Amino acid sequence: MLGESTGMFSFRQRWSDFERATYSYGYGLSVTAVQLARAYATLANGGINRPLTIFKTSEPEPGERAIKEEYALAMLEMMEASIAPGGTATRAQVPGYRVGGKTGTTRKSVVGGYGNDYIASFLCWCWPY
Repeated sequence: MLGESTGMFSFRQRWSDFERATYSYGYGLSVTAVQLARAYATLANGGINRPLTIFKTSEPEPGERAIKEEYALAMLEMMEASIAPGGTATRAQVPGYRVGGKTGTTRKSVVGGYGNDYIASFLCWCWPY
């Protein structure tokens, strides 16, 4: 998008074991809130990645498949577990709505590495039953 930060994610044909391990819990990469929201919207759309817009439209923009639908639906089911009893975001339950999300905690970066301050986040989706 015009004016958007590019974030930081190294794409290679082959990642080291260290890179795969750190990427799996969100270290070694940086994304904007909009980029993260778009990734979650792709899951909620059954794996179809669509252009972002702030305008209400009667028909969704055409998109392209980013991941198999079965994988996207499996991820949504796993994300719903976060609000279930024993999950990390049980207070996000909304009566009459299907809700799922992902909690996150990250250390704030400083020059030369990470500082001692943290940022907590919860990105979610919901729709009526």
